[in-house]
Amino acid sequence: MSASSGNDGSASFGSAAYAAIERHYSHALQHLDDTRADRDVEALHQFRVGLRRLRTAIAVFEPAIRIDKQGDANRIGKIMRVLGDVRDHDVMGMELRETIAPMLGSDERRKLGKILSRLDSGRKETIAAMHAMLDSPLFRKFCETYESWLQTPVYRDMSHLPGEEVAPDILLPLLGEFLLHPGWFFGARFDGDTVVIRSQIGHRSIRHLLEHNAKPMHELRKVIKKVRYQAEMFSSMYGPRFRSWILDLKRAQDILGWFQDIDVLRSFLGSHYGEAWERDLPTLEQYIRQERLRVWGEWNTLQAYYFAPENRRALRLMLVGIDVDAAGGPEKHGGADAAASDASNILTLAGGGQA
Repeated sequence: MSASSGNDGSASFGSAAYAAIERHYSHALQHLDDTRADRDVEALHQFRVGLRRLRTAIAVFEPAIRIDKQGDANRIGKIMRVLGDVRDHDVMGMELRETIAPMLGSDERRKLGKILSRLDSGRKETIAAMHAMLDSPLFRKFCETYESWLQTPVYRDMSHLPGEEVAPDILLPLLGEFLLHPGWFFGARFDGDTVVIRSQIGHRSIRHLLEHNAKPMHELRKVIKKVRYQAEMFSSMYGPRFRSWILDLKRAQDILGWFQDIDVLRSFLGSHYGEAWERDLPTLEQYIRQERLRVWGEWNTLQAYYFAPENRRALRLMLVGIDVDAAGGPEKHGGADAAASDASNILTLAGGGQA
């Protein structure tokens, strides 16, 4: 079954599916050789990016396509978990070497060197596991499945629907899951019918909150990531405000990711150095405290935006094609520094990182 464009010239759901699958599978395979040879950590990162977006495309376009189970989302997830172990070591190593080591004195840098040696040893084990996976029948059949499907794609009847008609049906439930997630109440509470956000708070209190809210925060980050990746599949069907929202989701994902990364870093230091690391590496501990406070301010601004009823309404309307101005939206701000006069680290709807 073929997938054609709609009568109004817009891309069909099926043709959008083919374009996304081809783009993301090709992106991943483009970086396979360099990943296998371990020539560049960026190659591994881009390989994972391609696979992650491919998995998202399979989830988004599942009503329009038929793909053998050898290439389904579960199979991609198995491949990505092995690659993720290597990437975790790479990210930790880069943070310690490039960000933290330069700020340390010679004595602390020497102590950090011992930790890095253990990290490098662990990375060698994950590289060996990665090579075994890339040489396995699982990965070979995965590649064969997509090479075959791209040559002879198989569609479902739903593939003929115009993509712009399908997009709201996919994105609105995701928006509901995003807005109603309990993780938004990390550091916030209701006082009557008003949400109160804890903005004036010390690093010890933040640490305590993080220790007792790790799971909902991690789950919220996963939801944000899912919404962002699926929204990206439809960015060509919406306007600038929609693309600004995707950037905002990326920044939100980064903020929650930083909180999680700090927990991982602290656990790693504790297991590889011992509980005395805070005493023996005081500069590193001070850096963690300062960063925790800085990111907390960004998190508060993010909470305030998504708790505001007018902004929630504007997002719903945007997804059904009614693009209205919302208080605090991207058209209202020239950049992060203009969003509020009394904050030094803030977030706007249009802010935040690379897609």
